Amino acid sequence: LNQRMGSTCRPGLARASNRRVSDEIRTMEGKGRSLPVVSTDQVYKTYWEVSMRRVQHPNGQKVDYQLAGHPISYHYVVVFPFHSNTKKVTIIREWQQGLNEWWFQFPTGGHNPKKANSLVSTARFELSEEAHLTNGTWFRLIDDDHKGIIECSWSRNRFTPFIVLDPDKDTNPKPKDCEEINTIHVFQVSIEVLERLLVTGKLTPSSACCCAMGLAWLKRRTKL
Repeated sequence: LNQRMGSTCRPGLARASNRRVSDEIRTMEGKGRSLPVVSTDQVYKTYWEVSMRRVQHPNGQKVDYQLAGHPISYHYVVVFPFHSNTKKVTIIREWQQGLNEWWFQFPTGGHNPKKANSLVSTARFELSEEAHLTNGTWFRLIDDDHKGIIECSWSRNRFTPFIVLDPDKDTNPKPKDCEEINTIHVFQVSIEVLERLLVTGKLTPSSACCCAMGLAWLKRRTKL
């Protein structure tokens, strides 16, 4: 996995700007700390786990919250596949069971440490399984020490976004899960189409986040 690449602007100015921005973010991050957890009790567990967590607030009040997440690792990956020769992006349109609707997204899947020894290994698997692509040059879109992006306030899940440059067609893709057969369509779209999907709210939330980060990453590196 390649390291995240630096800015293309003048090195001295870029470093000064990065320090200023980083200092401002650290100042804001210092305004909140984790609250003491009194207890966490599992209520239900199959593919999803539901639990009740009691937390003590700064005023001493103890409040119960219902949480949910995928208990294998509480972590999943999202992959932005970019083809530099054509300036196109591979996306999928997948049926979403919660709303019984079809939505656009990037290849996405949960990390199972028993099957993959790293997040990028899971990302490679999902790219093969859902988009029938393999190889390419890989980058994390968040820093290596980032724990993962929050899914939503009541979820225990986090996700890590990746971008892969110039993946190849996979002639022997990983098999889909049985529930994914005939519920995924694969497309290659232009940046203009992808941006329209983003700003019109037609991407799933984690894919919208990955899309914005991936587009910014590409523009910083003058690949668009």
